Parts: sequence; structure tokens; C-alpha cells
Amino acid sequence: MHKPFRWLPVILVGLAVIAASLACSFGSSGQDSGVTLVNRSDSTICFVQMSPATDQYWGDDWLDSAETIDPGDSRSFDVEPGVWDLRAMTCDQVTIDEERQVTVPDSGYQWIVE
Repeated sequence: MHKPFRWLPVILVGLAVIAASLACSFGSSGQDSGVTLVNRSDSTICFVQMSPATDQYWGDDWLDSAETIDPGDSRSFDVEPGVWDLRAMTCDQVTIDEERQVTVPDSGYQWIVE
């Protein structure tokens, strides 16, 4: 006797695997890339500057005007994969961490400020 739906579970599992694979492929396109700043210092961070390493100048602050990152907090920023210069400053504009030539991969980068 022929069972017409015998292969249905196998087909459904196969489609689920293909869908998950496609979702991972699209997720690694750089759209999910970024820098996550983790503030492990004793200071509140009021200014974050990030620029491609090829830029001559730091550029604008990446935080909103009233936004801060308190000790123990973290904040993620959407950036394209590539090589970046990173700088974090206190509310008095004292640099507490500066990193040059940081490679940000598709999977992102965790920037620990201590």
C-alpha cells in the first residue's frame, strides 16, 4: 500500500534547514556587524568617536547629546566591517581609551574600556 505523505516530514525538515541557512547567509552580510562598547572603567563615557582608519579626523560623537554609558553598561553601534579607530572620552572630554587599526569583522567587535 502506498503512503502519499510518507516523505512530507523529510521535505519539511529539509525546507527548514534551507531557510535557516539562508537566514545565516543574509545575517553575515555586514548589516549585523558592529562595535559593542563595554564600559568596565570607573568613569562615565559621554563621548564615543569611531572613524574608518583611513580617515584623517575623528568625526562626530556617536552618542546622542544627552546619552552616556555608565560604568558596567554597554552600548552597540552599527558600523560596516573594516578597520576602525575607536576613542572613548569622559564628560570632561578626557580620553579614557583609544584604539587604532581595529579590525571589525562581519560578526562584530567587542570593545572593552577599562
